[in-house]
Parts: sequence; structure tokens; C-alpha cells
Amino acid sequence: MSRMVDRSGGTPVSAASPAAAFTTVTSYLSWDHTRLERALAGAREHLRAERMGAARQSFDEYARGLERHMRVEEDLVFPVFEELSGLSGGPVAVMRDEHRSIRMALAMMRDGLERDDTQSFGAGVRFLQSILPEHNAKEEHVLYPTTDRLLTPSARATLARRLEREE
Repeated sequence: MSRMVDRSGGTPVSAASPAAAFTTVTSYLSWDHTRLERALAGAREHLRAERMGAARQSFDEYARGLERHMRVEEDLVFPVFEELSGLSGGPVAVMRDEHRSIRMALAMMRDGLERDDTQSFGAGVRFLQSILPEHNAKEEHVLYPTTDRLLTPSARATLARRLEREE
């Protein structure tokens, strides 16, 4: 199980829920969006307080978590959605394009931190924030619920458990 620490409050944040297992794609991946938002907030708080080492560590944990999140979507959720919906390309192609842009924003942020350049990091954050809220909303309100509806209850629960376990 992947573990992260929300450095803003020191609260452990793991890629798998510490409570009961998730039973839907929507519940797990929406929860993961929230977990990741908290992790980024921790990195930004460290940066505002000029704690560069802590900011780098928190950002690295955030970036690894976000990369993992996108990978499980691309490798596990998107193929299921395309197969069961009969829609190849379309909405999933848009999500993949947005993932490429998100990765570019992460690279900008990482580069800024490596150079102790808070302006570059901030530009990366602004670029990320220009994409991520709408991207997450499309996933949480359309892609994930549609995938859940297309799956049988058993298949839905199995996929949710696999998403939770995936490193």
C-alpha cells in the first residue's frame, strides 16, 4: 500500500482507505482526488513558509500520488469504460490529453522546486489549476459514474478493490 503524509497537518494519507473498502470506482477515485488536493496544499504551505526541503518532499509525494492516480485510470478504468460503452476515443481521448497537460504542469512545478524558483513553481500550479478542477469534475460526474453503471455490482466492487490495491 502506498503511503503519503499530508505535511500541512502531519496526517497520514494512504492510497488505500484506512477504513472500509470502497465498492465503486466513483467513491474510490473521488476520494483519491480529495487526498491528492490535501497533499498539494501541504506542499504549497511549506513553500509559503519557505521550507524548501519540506516543500520538495511534499511535492514529490503529491506528484507520485497523482502519477499513480492517472496510471490506474489509464490502465484500468479507461479500457473498461471504452470496452463497455463502445466509445473508443471520445471522452477517454480527452482525459488522456488532459493527463498529458497535467504531467506538463507537474514538470513545471518540479523544475521550479529544483531551482528554488517559487515563481516557476507557481506558474506550474496555475497551469495545473487551469486544468484539474474541470478535469476532476468530468471524471467524478460523468466518467466514473458511467463506468460504475456499466459494470455489474460484482465487477464494480472488484475493480474498486483493485484500484485501492494498485501501487
